[in-house]
Amino acid sequence: MFRKLLVALDGSDVAQAILPFASQLATGLDVPVVLFSAVQGGTQTEEAYGDLYKQDAEAARARLEDLSEELAAQGVDTQIHLSTGAPEEEIIAASSETGCDLIAMSTHGRNLFARGILGSVTSKVIHGASIPVLTITPEKADLYRDHQIKLTKIMVPLDGSPLSETALPYAEDLALALSLTISLTRVVTPPAVFWMDSYPESLGESEEAMRQEADSYLDCVAQRLRSRGLEVDTKVLTGHPAAMLINHVDNTPHDIIAMATHARTGVSRWVLGSVTDALVRGSGDPVLIVPPSTP
Repeated sequence: MFRKLLVALDGSDVAQAILPFASQLATGLDVPVVLFSAVQGGTQTEEAYGDLYKQDAEAARARLEDLSEELAAQGVDTQIHLSTGAPEEEIIAASSETGCDLIAMSTHGRNLFARGILGSVTSKVIHGASIPVLTITPEKADLYRDHQIKLTKIMVPLDGSPLSETALPYAEDLALALSLTISLTRVVTPPAVFWMDSYPESLGESEEAMRQEADSYLDCVAQRLRSRGLEVDTKVLTGHPAAMLINHVDNTPHDIIAMATHARTGVSRWVLGSVTDALVRGSGDPVLIVPPSTP
């Protein structure tokens, strides 16, 4: 399914932290990598700053060429692509121009302050791209670089909707190419009854029925995947979806998370919200965000 990977870089150590992981992914999938940077500017910038703008562009190209040589030495087929303009718009445009079907970007750290930084480019790309976007924090990327950690599992959160299942074909391809176990996860969220002194028996029965329905649903999906030769496990959690999923990810290292997003809102929106945002920022693990199918 994936044929070419675009890695978005801006010259910072944070952005380049994704390279070891991207190299591992490209090697496992046997796909080429396009190293991309956007130089801020445009016609007015070029006219106003002249030589300074050219120096920035030349420096960016030199960085990409150096990184390309490093990846080539690891056996990765690489290309470089440089453009001018707003990074989030140019990343999306470059992925189309170069024929890429996956964008990989490094995010910032696991804290609330980082949310604003993340939103500046990464979440614009997530919401604006019509192809999947892979994110990873520098901290987690360092583990893959320094300790030669290999992925062992791909977790797919499902909520029973057709939208959530759009991530499954991508998870299947990655699992087959990288010899990963697929972990299907569903979170049951029972109604909160804060004003009652005791938990009514009827609510306990309702929660159990929800868990049984979730188990049955995951087993049905797992059987389909196992029939295709994939190793699959299932897990039903109870509680707040984002909190439970992050806790589950923390307890199962070396995962990649694959999940679908809601409808695209364009690059103008940069606040992710929802469970996807929480997992991108809170898990630290690589997260593959799959956009809704487009005609």
